[in-house]
Amino acid sequence: MVHDYYDRPGHREIYDCIMSLRDPGASLDNCNKMLMYGNQLYLDELYESGLFYIMRDDNSTVEKTLMHVERHFGFSENAIADL
Repeated sequence: MVHDYYDRPGHREIYDCIMSLRDPGASLDNCNKMLMYGNQLYLDELYESGLFYIMRDDNSTVEKTLMHVERHFGFSENAIADL
């Protein structure tokens, strides 16, 4: 998600810079819109590709992600134990 962008290593400086501007709220909103616009083409291609993907959100957990992967590939606990 866009709001997670600034939590990544090396991106915190961008956030700090935006927060130092005259109108940080409007500037942050503008930057977030630009991030979404810049990524939308790639997201559209992904959605239309038919490839398996997992879209994380605020409710995402490692356990839920693993469940989606296991379900997609047809794994079960027994199948994993046999590996």
